[in-house]
Amino acid sequence: MAGTTNDGCLIYTALSAKRAGYEVYAVLDAGGSVFQISDNAAQLRMMQAGVLLTTTAAILGELAKDWATPHGAQIRQLLAENLTTAIGGFGLSK
Repeated sequence: MAGTTNDGCLIYTALSAKRAGYEVYAVLDAGGSVFQISDNAAQLRMMQAGVLLTTTAAILGELAKDWATPHGAQIRQLLAENLTTAIGGFGLSK
């Protein structure tokens, strides 16, 4: 899960879901916080509660499983088309 802010939207939803018995993954780079210390505190609190901290790239890598497969190539192409400016070309040349 993700939220607009990690120290507001995400943390309370993640902690509630964890208390309800869900396995919770917090996608940290999908949101943020105004202050770094607030983001750090939210991450620490979620970690202490057993929330699994991850990133967008890690989630996509798990979904792709193998970038060399047709499924992995499709995910890589979507990333290249939508996020190239932000984080690079994912090994694709134009």
